[in-house]
Amino acid sequence: YRNVLIPACKAAVEMERTGLPINIKELIRTKRRLKREVDATMQAIRDCLPDDAWKIINPSKKRKRDPDSNNLINPGSTKQLGKILFEIFGLPSVKLTDAGDDSTNEDALLRLGGLKGTGDYQDKAFDVVELALQMREKRQQLNMFVMPFIEHIRASEDKRIHPRIHVGRTDTLRMASSNPNGQNCPKFIRRLIQAPQGFTFIHCDHNALEVRGAADCSGDGTLIRLLRQGKDMHAYNTRQFVGLSENNDIDDNLRFAVKTLFFASLYQAFETKIADVIRKRFRDASLGVDDVRKILTLKNLDPKNKDPFFVLAKAWREWMFSHYRGLKQWHFRVKDQVSRTGQIDSWFGFTRHLPDAQSTDTR
Repeated sequence: YRNVLIPACKAAVEMERTGLPINIKELIRTKRRLKREVDATMQAIRDCLPDDAWKIINPSKKRKRDPDSNNLINPGSTKQLGKILFEIFGLPSVKLTDAGDDSTNEDALLRLGGLKGTGDYQDKAFDVVELALQMREKRQQLNMFVMPFIEHIRASEDKRIHPRIHVGRTDTLRMASSNPNGQNCPKFIRRLIQAPQGFTFIHCDHNALEVRGAADCSGDGTLIRLLRQGKDMHAYNTRQFVGLSENNDIDDNLRFAVKTLFFASLYQAFETKIADVIRKRFRDASLGVDDVRKILTLKNLDPKNKDPFFVLAKAWREWMFSHYRGLKQWHFRVKDQVSRTGQIDSWFGFTRHLPDAQSTDTR
């Protein structure tokens, strides 16, 4: 409390007061660019459809001109996108909404993308899935960051954004911000936050802090030895996992994939959750299902008609906890403590209460 939260509160007050200087001209250009890209992806989805797709997707729409055109189809509509994917292209349902309808949220779209090569589906179906993900991503960037930034700059006297900083509000005690959200920004948004003349932004980062924390908490001998030797943890894991020798160069994409798998497992995710995590993270790094199949080929694994992301997640989890046995034992200790006490003590001495862990409700 005294060493972390109080100093963090003081820093938060100063950050709110000072604000973040933004390159306003570039921000306006970014808004226009994102709007053009959203429109372009929506048109690209329409171009993938058969000429009479409107009869299935939007048959009741009155068309005074061009009655047989798909131009009035709105791929941004959740309902219409669902008809495109499940009725026009015949993709299977992978997730349901609370109302029992076929979901087209990000998680569902990522799972649908993973079906490429597993069945007799049209290639255009997966083109639409990828375009829909791009469209949603651009709209999110526009609505979550760009437009709020513009509104707050226009309302502020110094033409800066002054996010409200929240200290200790999250369950994990991470710092958060709102009105507008000044964190979790994409890189191209962060680049618009520019130091005023005469000042310089300094970026600081801990060296493998989470891995060091896991090594300290678990006491895993292999992990501690690698850290003391100054090894590239993720290159080491990559070689060990896929069976490469020390003389083999490690592809950056392959290293990133294994790094993502490592952290997903470190936080005690199981196969299904790991698969969902890497679907998202791989796509953000421009890695697709074909890259996953290449890794499985290196491991001599054939996913057949199974979800390749799940197959990779299962193979990784089995390897990781057989290689780092101390991590597995640590996970069991944490799980046992939470089950018995309904709380867990963090590395820094904070206590997080988890009463639901002792619930008898199995629903």
